[in-house]
Amino acid sequence: MNWGYFVILCVFNLLGLMAVTGIMMAVILRRDASERALNSRKMQEQEGKLRKVLDEISNITTVLYGEIEQKKMRVQDVLAEADQKILLLNNMKSAVEQHLAAVRQLREQPALDVPVARGGIREGDTVASKIYAMADQGYNVIEIAKKVRKPKGEVELILNLRTAGTRHETVKL
Repeated sequence: MNWGYFVILCVFNLLGLMAVTGIMMAVILRRDASERALNSRKMQEQEGKLRKVLDEISNITTVLYGEIEQKKMRVQDVLAEADQKILLLNNMKSAVEQHLAAVRQLREQPALDVPVARGGIREGDTVASKIYAMADQGYNVIEIAKKVRKPKGEVELILNLRTAGTRHETVKL
């Protein structure tokens, strides 16, 4: 439900009540003078009561309008927050899809023969040398990955190549 329409509907209802009340007051005031003289006290009481009713209606309208505005603002905040979360999820989905595409592409590539030097270190590969040295010093895979700024999987692969290199001259990738 649109809060704007609801507020407009409430205002029109209140304006209708005020119009009916005004008409009633006009009818009462137009009675002939002699009847007014006799009933002036009753009319004053009725006018007082009608004014009180109008004041109450006005107060209730003000309170309701304020509450509706607060709820409207809260709904807008919740919607904005939901939009941000949807955007974040879409970004994460795109990133996952890109990673999956890269993995599929790697799986489709034929295996390569890579010559491995003693200890699994490819000649001239300084990153692998750093990784092996840190592993020898007792660093775990996550710490090594952070220090050399490489993905954890790549660090694990390089360390596994080292192990494979001590058993074979060539490693299949």
